[in-house]
This record gives sequence, C-alpha cells and structure tokens, in this order.
Amino acid sequence: MRKATLHLVSIWFTLFIGRLNCKTPPNARPNIVLILIDDLDYVLGGLEPMAITRRLVSQHGATFTNAFISTPVCCPSRSSILTGKYVHNHRVINNTATGNCSSRQWQDGEEHKTMATYLQANGYATFYGGKYLNQYGKNETGGVEHVPPGYNRWVGLVGNSRYYNYTLSVDGRRRDHGEDYHRDYLTDVLVCNMVKLLRRKGQLDRTWMIVTSDHGYHMGQFAMPIDKRLPYETDIRVPLLVVAASHNRPTANNKSRDIEIDSLSVVSIDLAPTVLDMAGLPVPDQMDGVSLLPLMANAFAPPSHHGNVSKEVSRVAEPRDSHWRGIDESAKPWRTFYLIEYHGEADLQDVDLQCQQDANTTLCLDEFGCKCQDAANNTFVCLRTLRRPTDNQHANEDSLYCQFDDSQAFVESYDLRLDPYQLNNRAYRRSCRCTVPSHRRRELIINYSKCRGHVNCSGVSDNQWADATP
Repeated sequence: MRKATLHLVSIWFTLFIGRLNCKTPPNARPNIVLILIDDLDYVLGGLEPMAITRRLVSQHGATFTNAFISTPVCCPSRSSILTGKYVHNHRVINNTATGNCSSRQWQDGEEHKTMATYLQANGYATFYGGKYLNQYGKNETGGVEHVPPGYNRWVGLVGNSRYYNYTLSVDGRRRDHGEDYHRDYLTDVLVCNMVKLLRRKGQLDRTWMIVTSDHGYHMGQFAMPIDKRLPYETDIRVPLLVVAASHNRPTANNKSRDIEIDSLSVVSIDLAPTVLDMAGLPVPDQMDGVSLLPLMANAFAPPSHHGNVSKEVSRVAEPRDSHWRGIDESAKPWRTFYLIEYHGEADLQDVDLQCQQDANTTLCLDEFGCKCQDAANNTFVCLRTLRRPTDNQHANEDSLYCQFDDSQAFVESYDLRLDPYQLNNRAYRRSCRCTVPSHRRRELIINYSKCRGHVNCSGVSDNQWADATP
C-alpha cells in the first residue's frame, strides 16, 4: 500500500494534508487541506470575493461565526496554528528574529512539534507551499537551506514575501500573473482548481478542507491607517470555513439551510488539534487548543439527533434566518473565555526619515501621516469572553478586558453587547471599577498567561471568572 501523503500549495500560505492516490483502501485516512490566507479579515467583509469557496462550504460544510486568533500578527499567529499553543508557550512573540520568529531557538524546539511533524511521523506524506514565517530563509535564521521538519516537499517563501510574479497551480506548474490580481479572488480560484483536481483523482469525497486566516486587519478604524497588532474585533476575528469529508458531511435534510456554528469562541490554537483529530491521531497533551470535530459533528447531525438543543442566531454576526446552528446543552462545557497576547515591536529601520525618530516605535510611514503601526509598549494580555444566554451567571456576556505592559499600566474594557465597535473604553468609568485592584482578576490573568496544555488552558473556569468580570 502506498504511503499517505501531506501536500501544501499556496498563493500566500497554504497547508494541504492528505493522500492523492487514485486507489485507496476503504478505511484509508482522509486528506486534509488547510488554507491559511494572509491578513484575511472577517469584520470588514474579506470573504465577499470568495464566492466559490462560500458556495462549496454552503453545500458540504459549515462556517464558524465566532472564530478568533490568539495573537494579532503574522509570525506568532502562524506559530500558534502550527503548534496548537499560545504565544507564552511557543515563545514566538512578534515578527522579528529577536522575537523568536523562525529563530534558531524556534528551529531547535517548537518547530519539531507542529501538526506536520506529528502527521509525517504517523504515515502522512507532507507538502508545504507559500508564505511560512516572516524571518524564514534569511541569513540570520539559516537561509533557505533550512527546511522545517515534518515536510516531504517544501516550497516555503523567503521572509514576508507578500508579492511575487507567479503562483503554483495545484498540479505544480508555474502560471504567470500580474501583481494587481486580487488576493482573495486568486485564493478562491485556487480552491476551485484544488476541488477539480481532487474530484478528478477521485479524492474529493474523502477530503477535509479548512479555509481561515492568520489574523484580521484594520483599515482606518481607531485612527490607525492599515495593519493588525491590536486586540480589537477587526484584528482578532477571522473567517473559518470547513468542508467535510463525505462521511462527515451534513445530511441532505440538514442542508436546507447554510450551517453556521455559533458555539462561543473557537481559537487558532484549536486548528492543530482539529487537524490531528481529522487524521484519527491523538492530540498531544502539551497542545493548548482542542479539536473542533465534536462541534462539527453536532452541527452536521440531523435535527432529530441534536438532543437537548436550543436554536440561536449568532449574537455577533448579523442575524439571518437562513443560517442557524443548534447548541447541545448536554455537551461537554466549551470555553467561555480565551487569551490574547502580543509583544510590541520597535525598529527605527522601519520608520521613514520624514517621521519623528522615536526608538520606541516601528512601521511609521510618511504616506500615512507618520502614524506608527506598532510600538514596544503595545504589549498586552487580554481576556476575550463569550457566554451564551443559558449560562447561569453573566448571561450573554460579550466582552474584552486588556492590560497593557506600559508605564501607565493602561487598561481597556469593552462590553460588545452595548458597544460592538469598541468605541467606549469603560475601564475608567466609576461604575466599572475595572482599574480598581482585584485579586481575582489579577490572579486569573496571571495564571491563564502561564497555562500549559488543553486541560489548564480550557477557559471554562466559570467560578473563578465570575468574581473577576468587570
């Protein structure tokens, strides 16, 4: 029997895991395709150009409407996706080599414990193509001679290669295109071509496909021109679409409506455990995330099998009667909060000479009025909380609480039920008492910022959180 295969093909960063054999045994493990699109936002409508992908998901899968990343910048977020770990555990803190992005420390440690290494060790052949980590391939990080472990074939791009004049089609041939092609449209075409290839090879029915992003993006919000690196919805909320293998797909009776899974928060650290679960492999205890397959199984089941189910429309996404997802009240408790971490950057090399030379800042561009996109004191830890109305305490909570590591120990707190655009920081209101020292709140953030493994990082500690909520 031929070995299972893992393949990666991408316009930006894409992971493809599976086997493309024409003849496969009945119980063969599935193909898994993970497509990670750089900077694809959810809040600002980044999915709109991707009509083919949305139609495919509508027919054979589901959309997670409350999908988030655990850190709002490229290299740390991709590291979390690959390892299933929070930033404080994989220690890639920003996009710089000194921030552990593709550094020797990363290469000698966490790079050996990614979803790819586990899959390859268990019989999958693997292929990767496209953008990897921002410092990959540079001289100080070993150059292109370094091929990350876990991949049978490797076509990783050097550094932050956002623009190049060709893309790999799914059969491996070059195809020229201009740089003015719309990224999301190209990704949509890639998904279409990949589906055609899988169908032609008789593999489509046994293939999982995941489409998501490493973080969101802001374009003028909060008086910031363009970028990410902020703890707000524009930057932390991402698309997450899943097309199921045929034996896991929704039944015909359950596909009269598009399925949206409104199961509270799912996080980027859940992707590696989910991929391993799709492959039928155990999830390592050191991964902080959990598999999303139980949520999908519940969503795809016929309505009569949902058990104790309550229909609810997403409280964050725009309500639409044609989209629904039942919540199984008897299921294992899902996380009610999760962690957002970021360590700000400072680099005068990325400050235009026309702008004020402040060694605390970086990415200050003259064309944007010298507004800086990052600073060393843009370092924060946040708790993003989502609770459905059936919870006993703090029903229907939708909030963000952040503590910044700066000279002011600045605090931000938002109630997204009343303030969905996060315009009113309630941390310094007398009625909030968010800045008043709270042993419970401080203890929770400190402890959760040190959590290791999915048991300790589950985010379902209701009793501890109850007294700590502002």
